[in-house]
Amino acid sequence: MKTRRRENLARCVLTLSVAAMVGLLAAPTRAVADEPPDLGKLNTEMMAAYQAGNFQKALEIGEKIHEAAPENVDTIYNIACLHCLLGHKDKAYEWLEDAIDAGYDDADHLMQDDDFKSIRAEDRFRAIVKDLREGDKKQDDKAAKEKKESKKEEDAKKKDEAKKDDQPKKEREQEKKAAKEEQEEKQDKEPKAKKPGKQTRFQLTPAEIQQKIGELTQECIKASEEKEHFKALSLALEARVLADVGLTNYNVACMYSILGKKNEAFRYLDRAIDLGGVNGDMVKQIEDDKDFDKIRKDPRYAELLEKAGKGAKGVGALPQGKEVKPEWQVTVPKGFDKDKKAPLIVALHAYNDSMEGSIEHWKAAAAEIGAILLTPQGAYQLDNDHYQWGRDLNAIEEIVMDSIDEVIDEYKVDKKKVVVVGFSQGAWAAWALALRNPDVFCGAIPVGGRFPQGWKDDAEEDLVKNLRVFAMLGAKDDENLVTSNKDGAKDLAEIGAKVEVKVYDGIRHEFPKKATEEEVKALEFVLGK
Repeated sequence: MKTRRRENLARCVLTLSVAAMVGLLAAPTRAVADEPPDLGKLNTEMMAAYQAGNFQKALEIGEKIHEAAPENVDTIYNIACLHCLLGHKDKAYEWLEDAIDAGYDDADHLMQDDDFKSIRAEDRFRAIVKDLREGDKKQDDKAAKEKKESKKEEDAKKKDEAKKDDQPKKEREQEKKAAKEEQEEKQDKEPKAKKPGKQTRFQLTPAEIQQKIGELTQECIKASEEKEHFKALSLALEARVLADVGLTNYNVACMYSILGKKNEAFRYLDRAIDLGGVNGDMVKQIEDDKDFDKIRKDPRYAELLEKAGKGAKGVGALPQGKEVKPEWQVTVPKGFDKDKKAPLIVALHAYNDSMEGSIEHWKAAAAEIGAILLTPQGAYQLDNDHYQWGRDLNAIEEIVMDSIDEVIDEYKVDKKKVVVVGFSQGAWAAWALALRNPDVFCGAIPVGGRFPQGWKDDAEEDLVKNLRVFAMLGAKDDENLVTSNKDGAKDLAEIGAKVEVKVYDGIRHEFPKKATEEEVKALEFVLGK
């Protein structure tokens, strides 16, 4: 850091001066300095506050850590994240640049970090990422150059050795051994470069983790009984940081429910049911727990209760599949002009389908309007050719946003014309991602997908009202699914969004007849043509 470090130093000197004056007047016998702060504990508190959504508290703790350890790159980076989450854009950029000055160099992580979602599309942010990547390239070039020079030196050394034919063999071997030992000793003394990470995990044994979770759980229960619910939530989140298990997720869900944060409560309760191990009779445990009183009337409560009764299978008892590395594919129309701005269609496949299926369904419609087609693939593989998205919207969002960033880096995308589309499970995800990211997507075309419950809790209505959505449904599809779309469209229309729900006669859970023709109409509606 530069200027800010000088400010901290000045503040420190002033504090010491005042303290010295007070000491002369009131406490001349004190000679022992205060103990240094427990940085490990402060890091845990900061992470818990961050996960609880209390970004201001997390920032205050981060500043304490920075004051105690000003050279720590992770802390500087985290402070940049927190400023961005609090809407302090200039401060976020300032601290981010300081983190880079201090050694932060992970361009890929930076581009994927959702903490910077609000500024990720800005030219200043993308310039920072570009500079980092160019810096990596320079480092690679430097390493290649050094390797080449090292090889030259080694070749020259071999030539010198060849000239020493008259030198006794034993003497030459001793010289080579001494040189090798000297080089190894030099390498051992050199500090190993470490790539900075965003979070610090404590190195504890399984027994120590179990003991710590037990202590935190008891503290959480006590804080909750004393009506200190935010403190209880922080303790529950701290326990979950140590171990992502059924018990820790269940306790976090309880605290979020008490605080009235429904989306978070359902997300962690869903995770707890998936992991199990909370109680022999999970349904009875949930029904008897008064912590969930505030969420019982929400339709998601009944769905999760049913899922718990099925032994955490739920959602039609569909298999999860094997987690694999996400992939995506880009398709452009024939004669595509790469130098001209074009709309971007992001197509999400159904459960038990693949990105190839998305290409087949949307390629013709995308070509008709001259759009780039991006087809990400779910991260759970069911067999060799079929995939699914899972239920974690944060994970789905990360895959989709990463793929969009890649396309924006390579093509001239009209950022005001990015549309997310999908079928079935992909349509549910398309609905949710558009509502969560109205600053990225101008609209959505969900085909046969359920409208996400509880979307208002996290929605920024000032931005959502600008969305344009064209939902396609079959008249013979699940009645609840059709109703959820109509109700959702009504809610969105009330805040100003443009939504059309079209129900096709004679169609079940499938694309409409003359699909390309209908998709083009939908795209023209969403793009405002």
